[in-house]
Amino acid sequence: MNTYWTDSLARGKPHSLLISQFELRKRLFVDRMQWKLPIKGQIEADQYDTPHAVYCLTEHNGKLAASARIVPTTTDLGTSTYMILDAALGRLRPTLPPELCHDFSPPVSEKIWEATRLTVCPSLPKDEKRRALRCTIDRMMKEAFARGITEFIAIGGIDLALGVRTAGYQALRLTPFHDLDGTRVAIYRLPVIHL
Repeated sequence: MNTYWTDSLARGKPHSLLISQFELRKRLFVDRMQWKLPIKGQIEADQYDTPHAVYCLTEHNGKLAASARIVPTTTDLGTSTYMILDAALGRLRPTLPPELCHDFSPPVSEKIWEATRLTVCPSLPKDEKRRALRCTIDRMMKEAFARGITEFIAIGGIDLALGVRTAGYQALRLTPFHDLDGTRVAIYRLPVIHL
């Protein structure tokens, strides 16, 4: 498996994987989970897919196996910042209500980045899913450490925590679970470790 760390201006193989990532997000989050997210054709992209975002893309046999969107918590575009902070500010009602951030103050720090839209291709065999997730998180940790990032924060369900832990990392729940369209989610902290 190969892993790429790229932005929205990707060229070559990373570009085709980036497009596949948007398509997989649509299939997983909109088609399967029935989340009410913006789509254009067969892709899901939102206000956080900006030049500030970077993407960790893992490929296996030439196809996307896993991915994550990474956004600095210092991002401020005027009408939006990053997903967790915008939820806390009430900007994402009713999709992500401020109650999701119960007793949690979303940080604005060069050392803390947000990881969202973590995906693993559902058609992969179980062992390959684990390996793809591990490769993706390994690369996230390497890139974060090189940039002085100390932690990621993420929104997810118990599957996020279990997947991160299975990959050998910590996922520390920071908030109580909140029901979103039938999925129980919370905010997690993923400490960056040096590999």
